[in-house]
Amino acid sequence: MSYALAIFAVWILLTLLGMTFTTPAWFPHILGIACGLILGALLDQDRWYLGIGIGGAAAFVTLLADVLLVTADAIRAGVLVRLGRRG
Repeated sequence: MSYALAIFAVWILLTLLGMTFTTPAWFPHILGIACGLILGALLDQDRWYLGIGIGGAAAFVTLLADVLLVTADAIRAGVLVRLGRRG
């Protein structure tokens, strides 16, 4: 459970970073892995390398959130176009 919370903590950090600052495309991935390694070391010092997975999972959640956002926008646009044709 603590690893899942660590994944979402890194995801929130990456999301806030993307909303606040303009960074190169590679920077959030490096930052996610670094934060994941730090949280992985804080959670379990003997298995610190699991932090790479925490950073990778946070990047995956970010990509999944982007896909869901684009899909929701496409559905919304389709509904608005169909409602506009009726009116």
